[in-house]
Amino acid sequence: MSPLKPEYVLEILQGFVSESGEAAIEARKVELLWELFKSAANQSKEFKHLPQSHEIMASMLIQVGLLREAEILLRTLESLLFNTEILSAMVEEYAKETSELHELWKLAWRQKRLPRFKDCKALVSHLCLVGQLRKALELLESMLATYTDSSADFFNMFLEELCAKGCTIIGYILVEEVLGQGWVLDQAAYTHLIRGFCKEKRFSEAFGVLDAMLEKNIVPCVDICTVCVPHIIRSHRMEKVMALKERIFSEKPTSCLSVYSGIVKGYCKMRKVMEATLQFKQMWGKGVQPNSETYNIMVQGHCEDNNLGGALEFLASMTRNNFSLSMSSYCTLVCGNDALVTTLLHEMHEKGLLLDDVSCNFVVLSYLKCKNVSRSLEVLKSMVDKDLKPNDRSFGSTITHLCGGGELDKALEISTVMESRSWVHCSVVQNAIAVGLLSHGLNKAVDLMNIMLKKGNIPSPSSYDFLVQSLCACKALDQALDFNAEMLDKKLEPSIDTWDALVNGLCKDGQTTQAEMLLDLMLQLGQTPTQKMYHSVINKYCSENHPSKVSEFLHKMQRNGFIPYFEIHWLLISNLRNSNDNNNSERVGFLSNLLSQSSFTGKKDPNNRMC
Repeated sequence: MSPLKPEYVLEILQGFVSESGEAAIEARKVELLWELFKSAANQSKEFKHLPQSHEIMASMLIQVGLLREAEILLRTLESLLFNTEILSAMVEEYAKETSELHELWKLAWRQKRLPRFKDCKALVSHLCLVGQLRKALELLESMLATYTDSSADFFNMFLEELCAKGCTIIGYILVEEVLGQGWVLDQAAYTHLIRGFCKEKRFSEAFGVLDAMLEKNIVPCVDICTVCVPHIIRSHRMEKVMALKERIFSEKPTSCLSVYSGIVKGYCKMRKVMEATLQFKQMWGKGVQPNSETYNIMVQGHCEDNNLGGALEFLASMTRNNFSLSMSSYCTLVCGNDALVTTLLHEMHEKGLLLDDVSCNFVVLSYLKCKNVSRSLEVLKSMVDKDLKPNDRSFGSTITHLCGGGELDKALEISTVMESRSWVHCSVVQNAIAVGLLSHGLNKAVDLMNIMLKKGNIPSPSSYDFLVQSLCACKALDQALDFNAEMLDKKLEPSIDTWDALVNGLCKDGQTTQAEMLLDLMLQLGQTPTQKMYHSVINKYCSENHPSKVSEFLHKMQRNGFIPYFEIHWLLISNLRNSNDNNNSERVGFLSNLLSQSSFTGKKDPNNRMC
């Protein structure tokens, strides 16, 4: 069979591309073409003189995600430099995998192939990320020499990536160098440096760049003012703040609000609320309308300064100007002020405003902040009555406060109501109830459960679980078994953790036979004992020197799908070797038989954990 000529392969590839048109290329067809291409290339050396076929093939491989194959194809060529379109496509795809992008970059660099301007951002970001700053600077130098018309845009893009990746000091040195060469930088370059230094908490360097910026009559942008001003105030450089404010007010009045907001925020952070108030009033005097953020800063500042009257004045002003308090401001305002929460609720009711679930959750937390648990519980119950589901935080916090105050009956009551609505408790809520039960004594908890039963209120499975596990922890095993049996009588299913607590507790107490009976009961009820339960029983029978029982349970364990780990076997060997059984031959025979029948491989569990 004569070899397939390169021009024929080219025609096949061109025909396939033409037939596909705008539609997505099928990966399977590309794989078949790739096999055809490789076969033909191996038969003829003339392929290297027909680069167009390589470019088409590489392009198709990239489109279906076969990047490694495309790279292999391009590496085989000595004279062909893959075109800019292919490099651009590969940069776009490889940008998702930094290790692959690095390999592509090395290949492109060896072939002295520069990417398109739009692809440089991904490459620069990657090189900075992997610490290849020298390569990044070499790329910058090459790109500036190539794209002279866009040198400023490329430089700013490069500087932005350096600063974003924590290399701001390198960017600063670079700026110093290009300024020495006579470059004139715009606002964007200085902005990147200031933002980068602030992100790295190098505020003195950021202030230095800001000074240089102002000396060159370049006015900072809004976000830079917002970021820098509070830090400048905290460094007690008020003359700089005031100079910046006047400068911006005269040259860029539209940005003055951000400067004032920054000043107000900085003063409030320093607990200088009086100075913040003066700046706020000065805003009005100069015709600068405060925004919602500035109002919220002032409300929080007065609250933290224990000036409730001042906070309420700003709240009234906000209402007149159709601004709303933020959630954090509300929380700060109502903290410790029971009457204010009630007043706000009455005002909302008078205005015909209905509370949604978010608002109700907020009110619940507000009353808790005021240590008014009863009002918090009232709101929580009204939410449930209205089918508004409390969130984990408001419900969990209420339960915690009730349990902490010894009102366990109320905690369990609202917990049961929640469960009746199929609203699952989070672990925080469950832990709060469990801790409450334990902290106030098990007798109280048991009495409470009995009272609930007498009233016809069947405790929830989780309530039983908490109680049984708590009784086990306190070694009250008889009571724990009674409640577990009661649970089963009421067709309630104990959790695996409850079974585990019972089995482990009985084994520790020397009631191994009782523990074995519980495991059999679990199997009768259709529940599978855990490996940990089997381990507890096996360990106890080992210490009691019952080799037949050990063997029996090891086989039960295997029948239920558990493969004994190396640690189990080693435990058996150690315990039996140290036992007081005087019949050495019997023990040796038992060990040999045990290991041969229990799939012992001598390998540790892959997860390296005890069962």
